[in-house]
Amino acid sequence: MGFSVKKFDTADELSLVQGVIERKTTPPPHLKSYQIREVDLDHDLTAILPEWRGCNERCADHLIVCDPEWLQERARQEKASLRAYVLEKDSRIGGTVALELYTTARYGRLGSLKVVKFPLKVCRMLGYTPNVPTESAACDLLFHQLLGLEFDGIYMTCIRGDSFFWQYLQSSPLIKQHFRLYSQHGARPHPYIRLTGSYDDYLRTLSSKERQNLSRRVRKLRERGEVESLRITEEAQVDPFVEAAAEISRKTYQFRLWGMGVRNPDQLKRWLKWAARRGWLRSYLLKCGGIPCAFQVAYQYGGRFLGVEVGYDPGWRELGVGMIQQFLALEDVFRKDTPEICDFGAYADYKQVFANASYPNVMVWLFRRQFSSLLKLGSIRFFSAASGTGARALHRLNMKAKVQRWLRK
Repeated sequence: MGFSVKKFDTADELSLVQGVIERKTTPPPHLKSYQIREVDLDHDLTAILPEWRGCNERCADHLIVCDPEWLQERARQEKASLRAYVLEKDSRIGGTVALELYTTARYGRLGSLKVVKFPLKVCRMLGYTPNVPTESAACDLLFHQLLGLEFDGIYMTCIRGDSFFWQYLQSSPLIKQHFRLYSQHGARPHPYIRLTGSYDDYLRTLSSKERQNLSRRVRKLRERGEVESLRITEEAQVDPFVEAAAEISRKTYQFRLWGMGVRNPDQLKRWLKWAARRGWLRSYLLKCGGIPCAFQVAYQYGGRFLGVEVGYDPGWRELGVGMIQQFLALEDVFRKDTPEICDFGAYADYKQVFANASYPNVMVWLFRRQFSSLLKLGSIRFFSAASGTGARALHRLNMKAKVQRWLRK
């Protein structure tokens, strides 16, 4: 069977064994207790798949986006620039890290207004807290490897604030030497639900006011027509689901102003059909009187229900269809094929209504200590501070909500 070896920019000696590319560099002496190897996602991973998955499962934050088959399919379907590494000690996989390299147009914004645009080369770590051994030597080896890649900054969306890795990022001499750490908000709650007991038991953990508000919203929506919460798990359901989600998404201000939402329906259809065949798809569509009004793209994998994209038709905003969609989907998650955790992802105020647990979470950037990258960081920090100052001023003048509505039209 033939295969091709990926090219590197250095003259390092390469070997390819069972789909693992080994770059034989000479790391600093304190790193030699570990080895790090890049996995070739174009190669057959059968030989290392069980050990890789077993390592992921031992990590509390293991997510579907770091599953080896998921990574291979993304690389194949989307032609994404993905990298995957395994960290070994005594010839055993003790850590796995997946990341994506891309260039994006970053905007300096004042609220929703775009003021300046610049290109930003991003190295995004996929998943939450990286699955790296809780030793400085292992973390140093990872970042020593990443320094060989081309990027302005490393982006990490959800680092546990109580983790060894977060402490490492703040105290590591290697990080301080090569990077400038930036976190706009610091530690914030990461809300989630432990699905123990029955759905009725869960409802009793909500305040009476919250239960009444949610029940009232559902009742008012039912006055407008029959309410349906459709569970999407089968391949045959994907096309109509994505078409409805795309139509809703195009109406939102997030789609118009922030470049978010369902922007490539055909690609999403192919992806969700693949996830359905793997048994990992669990999305939802809310209808009222037969009209789609809210959706949630979500997956269930490894005992975790994870929503990755939500949206609602702004024409139904006053009835709170976004909250209703999440509420009814949650009831279904409790009643059928119940996972261990319902994960809401990054912080948002409304998610706190449903959560019965949380942990501190930090969104982190590591910008290279080089002029062009630090200039981009300075721009991000400036416009973030200016937007915050403007928002606080508008709030004091009781104009914030009016300005938001005007900008979103």
